[in-house]
Order: sequence, then structure tokens, then C-alpha cells
Amino acid sequence: MMKTDVIITDNDIDETAARAYFDTENIIDFFPGVHEKLTAVDAAFLLSVSVPTITRMVEDKQICLTKESIKDYIKQNYKHLKPINLTQITPD
Repeated sequence: MMKTDVIITDNDIDETAARAYFDTENIIDFFPGVHEKLTAVDAAFLLSVSVPTITRMVEDKQICLTKESIKDYIKQNYKHLKPINLTQITPD
């Protein structure tokens, strides 16, 4: 059986499931052991980017160096973390 790659688009994202997933943030600490105030190095690690990128993002006011700001940025920008609506993806 041959494996085929599937390209996920915005139409494949189940927004209801995504909202339910992120509504659990009051119950689950997504960053256990991480302090509320972050360093640029901490933020870079959490977002998997470089420290210069974090510096630019702070200067451009895209994020603040707080745990809450990083969680909000992830919720708004990381599509790969959102649940996929698999009923829309059908093999040929």
C-alpha cells in the first residue's frame, strides 16, 4: 500500500473542535513549570524560533514576553495545532 501525502488547508480545520481544545486552557497548564514573565530565550524555545525573531516580534508588538501572550499568539497563528476535520479529507 502506497502512502500519499495530504495537504491540510483552512477548510480542513474543525473550528468547533479547535475552540473546545483551547477552552480547556483554564484547566490545563500548557506550559507547566514556565514562569509568567519570560525571557527572549524562553519565548524563542516555546515558539521554536530564534531569539532575534522574538526580539523583532516584541518590537513589532506581535507578542509580549509573558506566558499569556505566547499562548494567545499560538492560538491565533499555529494552524498545525488545531484539530483537523478528517471527514473532509477523503482518499481518491
